[in-house]
Amino acid sequence: MKYLRIIAVFALAAVLAACGKTGEQAAASSSRPQPTALTFSQTDETTVVLNWEDKADGTVGYRVYLRTEATGFHAPPLNIDSPLPATARTYTYTGLEGGKEYAFGVQALGATAQEHSQVAYTPQYKMLTPADAAAIEGEHIAAPADLTVTATSADALSVSWKASPDAVEYLVYMRTAEAASFGAPKLRTTETSCSITGLSADVYVIGVQARASHMAKSSAVTVAEPFRLQDPAKVPVINSWTSTYAYVLVNYTMRGGSIPEYGLCFSDSGIPTVADTHIWGPTLPSNKTASQLIPNAVLEYGKEYQVCAYQRNGTEYFYSAPVTVSLKEEPELPSFDWKKVTNPAGVPDGVEVYSTVGTNNGRPFKAWYAVADCSKDVELRVLGVKPLQTIDKISESYGGDCYVMINGGYFDWGSDWSSPYVTDGTRVGEGYGSSRTSDASWTLTTPGVIGVDKDGNAGAYWWSARPSKAYYYTLPLPTYPDGAKYWYEKNDTQLSSFPGEDQKWEPYNAISAGPMVLYNGRVVVDNSHNGDWYTTNYELIASDIFPGYNPDRTAIGVREDGKIVLFVCDGRVDESDGASLPELGLIMKSIGCVAAQNLDGGGSTGIMLGNQHLNTWDQGKGTSRKKEYRAVRTALGFFKRR
Repeated sequence: MKYLRIIAVFALAAVLAACGKTGEQAAASSSRPQPTALTFSQTDETTVVLNWEDKADGTVGYRVYLRTEATGFHAPPLNIDSPLPATARTYTYTGLEGGKEYAFGVQALGATAQEHSQVAYTPQYKMLTPADAAAIEGEHIAAPADLTVTATSADALSVSWKASPDAVEYLVYMRTAEAASFGAPKLRTTETSCSITGLSADVYVIGVQARASHMAKSSAVTVAEPFRLQDPAKVPVINSWTSTYAYVLVNYTMRGGSIPEYGLCFSDSGIPTVADTHIWGPTLPSNKTASQLIPNAVLEYGKEYQVCAYQRNGTEYFYSAPVTVSLKEEPELPSFDWKKVTNPAGVPDGVEVYSTVGTNNGRPFKAWYAVADCSKDVELRVLGVKPLQTIDKISESYGGDCYVMINGGYFDWGSDWSSPYVTDGTRVGEGYGSSRTSDASWTLTTPGVIGVDKDGNAGAYWWSARPSKAYYYTLPLPTYPDGAKYWYEKNDTQLSSFPGEDQKWEPYNAISAGPMVLYNGRVVVDNSHNGDWYTTNYELIASDIFPGYNPDRTAIGVREDGKIVLFVCDGRVDESDGASLPELGLIMKSIGCVAAQNLDGGGSTGIMLGNQHLNTWDQGKGTSRKKEYRAVRTALGFFKRR
């Protein structure tokens, strides 16, 4: 009896062990064939449909299995208590997770456990996210087209698109502009439009994807341009824009009530705000529409920028939809055969002078330039001259301490007026308003200025020089000649409308005339017109500086290595036809300058090397040629350091 009890215990244990086996373990030796033609398709991010065939007789139902990393190889059936009927040939798996791997299985059930088939499994399958589906090579249905996003209120967006053939639904995604990628769909719809409400003011990116009945054939996500959600009644509008190599010109309209601040902001890395580079706008006309320039001094060739018009209502800023702008290509640099001039006795090797005789855009051309490091044995000096004198006389008065001299800024024959300058730390005149005295109260401008500090370090800026203080900027106030005006305030404070921060420069010797023709390595003037004015005449220089002919020119420049360049070219004579202002900018760039300013030209143009006068004082061509030794109010040059 003892042995019988032992056998009974072992038999009971075997039955219990068999009852605890999974279906695939219990059917390991079954002769019932597995279901065949096992296929599956992912229909959305969380759902897979399994299909199969079973031609065996006597199948009474089916169990389905889901194998994951957590369940291991021997996964329990999902429907152990409720088998599918014998007629079933499909099963839908739901609640799956994108990015995770699964294997799907089905088992044919016989009348007893011993008749159950082995479980047929699919290969491991990684659930596709919508982005995964769009990236799969192969045939996809068409992506939604004509995606449009508009604000219907301060906290709601309306999204619409064109229908995609074969789409079973559309997935609408939303993220902020700062987010790297979309998350789960914001909503699903079978329509071709939707509303998203309850939003806060921010910049959003909306995407729409057409989902196919087979997930892997779903379309790519159509992504709209970033959209700034704000009160539509207070959003300014950009009407148009155009560009040359020297600027971008934007026409815009402000909207809403009181607008104490407005203008343009821009960025090369996303939708801009006033925290990015921004420029105040001019006084708005009654229709609240103005044209405003963005000079290329703060733009780069070959880059695209997003530009928004902005306005402040109360403490809140509102922005137009962005437009994508870019500069046109700068003209090709000229090429000249520069030859070094032998210095006369007394002029050190640290001062180098070059000359050229050739052609400029097919016209005869003759020019000279001198270059020196003004932080060592040579210094740059700017001189005020009373009474008026020729540069020959001024240079001679320094008894050999003057190595190179050129004429300086503009001046008035009948008074002591000259364009402003700084000599040995003392500023003379005000760099404020137009260079024409008749325009001084007409509108606000920031003239160009180039010079050195007390240590001889070069600087180039646009400035506003008030009676008691001067402010220096890396961008001109973009006055648009004959357009909406910038306001004029008669005080010594820095206007908040000025284009950028004061650069805290302290020039020791500097000259202001204008216009600036080269800045940050870009020619900042061109020949485009606004009526009777050159569009890039930000400094409102008198129109005779922009003549239809090409006069003698004088200029000062700064090279990338910090050396100062003094330049003159002859003009209006048979052997040299001078240069236009855009040509002057290109010439200065071609000899290594990154910044350059036009000085007084015409009959004032002259250059001295020691006691030698290099350029011609002649004016006129043929029989009308005559000499003119014009005396000047200011001069500048390279001197022996004191």
